Amino acid sequence: MESSRGKLSAAGVLLLMTLLMVAAMRAVEARDCLTQSTRLPGHLCVRSDYCAIGCRAEGKGYTGGRCLISPITLDGILCYCVKPCTSTTTK
Repeated sequence: MESSRGKLSAAGVLLLMTLLMVAAMRAVEARDCLTQSTRLPGHLCVRSDYCAIGCRAEGKGYTGGRCLISPITLDGILCYCVKPCTSTTTK
């Protein structure tokens, strides 16, 4: 009886560790990095779909684009290109 309890506890701990590792990997994969568009700099961004088209045309691995308020300069709503973050890319 003690042996089966020990095996069950070990299996439970192993399952919990696996679930935590999968959740951590998904959290890392889900991050997006934003960079102001070089193709549409300083232009008022009105539609995110137009921004996304411009970003994909830049050819730097961007997966899309979003119209966002510039957090640093408050220059208005600008086009920011989106791509998945890597370990060497900062958000």
